Amino acid sequence: MHVIDWTILASYLLLSLGVSFLLRKRASLSPQHYFLSGRSLPWWILGTSMAATTFAADTPLAVTGLTLTHGVSGNWLWWSAMFAGVTSAVLFAPLWRRAKLLTDIELIELRYSGKEASILRGFLALYHGLLLNCMTMGWVLLAMGKILKVLLGWEPLFSMSLSLSFVILYTLLSGLWGVVMTDLFQFAMAMIGSYFLAWASVQSVGGLGGLLEKLKLNFGPQGAEAMLSPFPTANALGPSLPWAAFFTYVLIMWWNKLEIEGGGYLSQRMLAAKSEKDAYRGTLWFVFANYVLRTWPWILTALVAAVTFPGLEDPEMAYPKMMTEVLPAGMLGLLVTAMVAAFMSTIDTHLNWGTSYLIHDVYARFLRPRESPTHYVLAAKVTELILGVTALLLALQMESIAGVWQFLFAMTAGLGTVRVLRWIWWRVNAYTEMGTMASSFVIAIVLETQTKLAFDTRFLITCSLSLLIALIITFLTPPTSLQRQKEFFEKVKPPALFWGKVAEGKSVAFQELFQGIGSWCVVTTSFLLCLLGPGYLLLGRPLLGFWMSIAGIILFGLFLKIWQKGMDGKRLHLIN
Repeated sequence: MHVIDWTILASYLLLSLGVSFLLRKRASLSPQHYFLSGRSLPWWILGTSMAATTFAADTPLAVTGLTLTHGVSGNWLWWSAMFAGVTSAVLFAPLWRRAKLLTDIELIELRYSGKEASILRGFLALYHGLLLNCMTMGWVLLAMGKILKVLLGWEPLFSMSLSLSFVILYTLLSGLWGVVMTDLFQFAMAMIGSYFLAWASVQSVGGLGGLLEKLKLNFGPQGAEAMLSPFPTANALGPSLPWAAFFTYVLIMWWNKLEIEGGGYLSQRMLAAKSEKDAYRGTLWFVFANYVLRTWPWILTALVAAVTFPGLEDPEMAYPKMMTEVLPAGMLGLLVTAMVAAFMSTIDTHLNWGTSYLIHDVYARFLRPRESPTHYVLAAKVTELILGVTALLLALQMESIAGVWQFLFAMTAGLGTVRVLRWIWWRVNAYTEMGTMASSFVIAIVLETQTKLAFDTRFLITCSLSLLIALIITFLTPPTSLQRQKEFFEKVKPPALFWGKVAEGKSVAFQELFQGIGSWCVVTTSFLLCLLGPGYLLLGRPLLGFWMSIAGIILFGLFLKIWQKGMDGKRLHLIN
């Protein structure tokens, strides 16, 4: 790092701090402003904020590790989540905005009744806001520690503590207002940085042609072909994802993920949207930006690293090593700033969003329910400090980012399906969610510690058993009171097809249901074409890649023209 590199980094940090300082008064007006920006976000801000949050310092490192271990096809571990993202955009974003909640956990007591609903709401707030949230921040901190160890020689504890302290400072000042506004800069910086690093990396090996030749020399022609294929191959001479894992990811894992209904920080942004249409469009933009725009710069850098640093003990370290290898002064500072920006955009969201659970769904709901808005904002700031310290302690116990990803996916297997059912089926109750959550957690822990099964096998077992237990519990326990179900149905207006007596007198709109399913199919197909097309274009099959990309763009254009033509922003796909 030269003086110009430090100047670029310092300028960006001062800009972020200045934006948060200017927004501090607006954020302190009430918990709704601190956690939801006053429900005033347009689609392009909330979608970009979602994408910036998902692009953390850990993401390119994990993608590099997956690519070096399993080839390009290894990225289906996270590509498959695109199907869940489209589902949350097309089917659930309008429903979330219509619910007008402060947190998605609050939905529990809107949907279910009785003491079991209150217990579940409190437990979920602690489980997600404290445990899962701090695990996520922990692996992001771990990634930042790895990056700064390579770039600056700093010890992980020092670099993680320093980075976290700065993020906590500006997040405390401005709440979600500061988070989403700085996310705009952070997303731009991170995208510019990752694209430039990919270009510089490819140029260092003689361009795309040189990269392909070096891969053939290192892995052999068949091994290089296996490594570059976006789909698994039976060729054992090169890195490739096993077919069993591929089918688990694309056929089972995504619809069992928590994100399928847009929960967590995604639903926070949907709830903060100024309208249902903004929630819908913003989530679509997030999916496109997250999977289509960001994939190939990371993968290209990883492929260059495969021939530049063969045999690395920790393949995730190849990404920051490429930064030091190919970047000149000035551009190195830009890339370091981009990684810091990616880190900040994720940690600030998780601090704010996790705190919203602990304050709104635990503290204000059960402990201090009648305090002033100012009191809750102050309590939120103290809680963010506690969450930050907890995440730092967890980060010091972690080793592999991708490994933590896999364990978290397995630990929450089956929950996504149940959370979809609570929107569309009257019979699901609070006990259903309790049983699924408890069983998936226990089964995942047992399989992780007592067996040596592959991740895809463990996920499949956990998912199957937890869903079976959920169905048994559902039919052995009483349903939610009819009055509560009617209140939920009237407010949210979900599809009426599986709501039985609750939907009596309402039209069972098959046309609207099919429109939603059709939208999902068209958008998913177009995004897949736009995702895979550039890969073929860059890595040896340009004609196929070109036509796939063109077909994806045309198909999505038709969707925008036909499916959205009659939308008025209030009654979207699944309103009856």
